[in-house]
Amino acid sequence: MRKEASLELWKKLYERAKEIDDLAPWQYVSASNLISIVSENRKDPVFLNITGMGTDFRSVNLYQGLEGYGDYHMAATVGQTDLTDDYVMFEQNVLTLYWNSMMDVSPEQREIIDQLDVKFHDLGSWMEFVSQKKRFWPHLPDEEEVKLLIDAYENLIMVIRAVRDKKIDLDLEQGECIYRVYDKETGKWNMFVDAQPDMEKQFPAVQLNEEDLKKQLQEKPQTDAELIMDFSYAGFPAQDEAYDQPVHPLMFIAVDSTRKEVLEAYFLSPDDGEIEAALNFFIAYVERHGRMKRIKARNPWIFGALADTCALCQVELVHDPIQEADAIEQDIKRRAQSQAAQGE
Repeated sequence: MRKEASLELWKKLYERAKEIDDLAPWQYVSASNLISIVSENRKDPVFLNITGMGTDFRSVNLYQGLEGYGDYHMAATVGQTDLTDDYVMFEQNVLTLYWNSMMDVSPEQREIIDQLDVKFHDLGSWMEFVSQKKRFWPHLPDEEEVKLLIDAYENLIMVIRAVRDKKIDLDLEQGECIYRVYDKETGKWNMFVDAQPDMEKQFPAVQLNEEDLKKQLQEKPQTDAELIMDFSYAGFPAQDEAYDQPVHPLMFIAVDSTRKEVLEAYFLSPDDGEIEAALNFFIAYVERHGRMKRIKARNPWIFGALADTCALCQVELVHDPIQEADAIEQDIKRRAQSQAAQGE
């Protein structure tokens, strides 16, 4: 159950954020750098990424734990993959502070700002906090998230001051990471610069365990069919009574590119798994139509779901940009959004 942060907590968060604003960290830290904090009060590290150096877009992005670092790495390397920017943006869990125009700040955030009577430098530099969780529409941070931000910002302020005062030598181009770690044995903070963690976002890989099903799939005749499979976020919020905040529907789509036919297209709920969606479609298709010749995909969930089973069934699973799927997906999402708007 979601619990809203008190005005007292919001006041403290805005005070810390304004300290960060006054320090102008984008003058000292580039978007390729990271700041990792292991605080006195929390077990898992947080990773902070700051944008604004050389650009008007300023933000402070917080990722939690090593799983959060995987989200950061996926976002930072999106240009090296075939995943769309929209998919990667919504597939991550991140707490972000934006410097925004007053007119673009959400009504919920405006209400808090008005109640606290927070003052900003000008109408174009209002501060807004956004919680982004995969499968949910971006929303106002809850109580626990606000507490996490306060704790992280208090330590971030110390890091920025150290960089500003040249107590830390940071390479702005090599993507170095500043580590600030609390040592419980000595009761002291350690701060140093080192390489970023050497890891990528992890996606599970599954195997079929039912011997009868594996044999049944292997014995199906093989056709010349070539399929495309993908996941794509809807791009609009949807209300679901099972959740206390708007969801962001994730669409699974399968297309027979040989026949130019959409075979499957539906939106998953936040509790539906990508692995199950892809694998269940594969099994149902093969049982009905036989083993396809090839599947093209760009999404890592597809490969995690199907790599082993495709090898078992001698189906070629190919990494491909599948740009031909983009127009189909956009058309389906436009129609779904129109239907949702008519139903309101």
